[in-house]
Amino acid sequence: MNNTTYINRVFFLDLLRTIAILGVIAIHITGYFVTNYQTYEGVTWWFANVLNSTSRFAIPIFLMLSGALLLNGKLDEDPLTVAKRRIIKLGIPFIIWSIIYTLYKYLMFETQSLSVIDLAKKAIVEFASNDVYSHLWFMYVITAIYLVSPFIHRAVYGAQEMEIRYLLILWFVVTVCLFTIQQVYAHFNNGFRYPLVNIDIPIAAEHTGYFILGYYLYRFDMPSQWRNVFYWMGGLSLLVTPLATFLMTVDAGQLVESFYHPFAITNLFTSTALFLVCKHRSWEGLPDKLRVLIVSISAATFGIYFIHMIVQDLVMRHMDFGQSITLVSRIVVDSLLVLVVSFVIIKLFNLHQRVARYLGA
Repeated sequence: MNNTTYINRVFFLDLLRTIAILGVIAIHITGYFVTNYQTYEGVTWWFANVLNSTSRFAIPIFLMLSGALLLNGKLDEDPLTVAKRRIIKLGIPFIIWSIIYTLYKYLMFETQSLSVIDLAKKAIVEFASNDVYSHLWFMYVITAIYLVSPFIHRAVYGAQEMEIRYLLILWFVVTVCLFTIQQVYAHFNNGFRYPLVNIDIPIAAEHTGYFILGYYLYRFDMPSQWRNVFYWMGGLSLLVTPLATFLMTVDAGQLVESFYHPFAITNLFTSTALFLVCKHRSWEGLPDKLRVLIVSISAATFGIYFIHMIVQDLVMRHMDFGQSITLVSRIVVDSLLVLVVSFVIIKLFNLHQRVARYLGA
């Protein structure tokens, strides 16, 4: 991978991380429009649906990147020491940002005044119940994976390629295929789901499957014929996801998010194809300034993820373009504006080392 290494980093991983944070922002910006299907029927809803659908690789890619980086290290370090270091690095910003979002919600949306004690109780209850702010759900998932990652590392690092592939196939069938089948069947049968056996695959359960998939794709080179299959399936999935979402939404009269879910089979193919494209293409032709920008955004991704919902809320509330641009253009402008403002704020945080460490900048 020497041709993708830049400034002592693996460039294609930085590229994936940058694309993924763009995807997260696009999902959240378009969320308001796709949710209000009856209000924004037509071009605006379709554009928001297509952008939202084609950005759903974001969470799988973040999980795959974590697996690619965390499962490829040395085995000679104590697992508990590794887990402690990772959780501290992740947990402190998570807790601080949870407090920030609790205060933000109270100051912006709460109509009744609360005492400091009541506000503290509210913060604790919301943190314990994953109810602080919508995007922070991912932090609970990645924290749980980090807690067990040293042991997953020991299990897969010495395994042969065929053994890991076997584990991933099991995860694909039990988690991805069954989820997709159940969602589609339930939609067309008044919400009824057959009580299929829920087989819990040890090690690679639910989101952990993406974690191990990222390690597998990073460490092993997939034969070109299989890569081509994923490229075709990924491209087809980019068409299927918005179309299936549209058809199911029209049928239900409200947004149906079955194909937006990380475990929808289309999102597995899209995220896998994107990972493979970025890994196997040479990026040497990119201008140096663009490469530096991508690496810089990648390094700030953790902080951008935390802060972007506040920035998004303020941008969408207070940036009034009037009739000068269409709603479609507004979606694009807001997405880019949220990224730029969030990135600049995180870079400012980076000027102070302690602030950067505590806020995940």
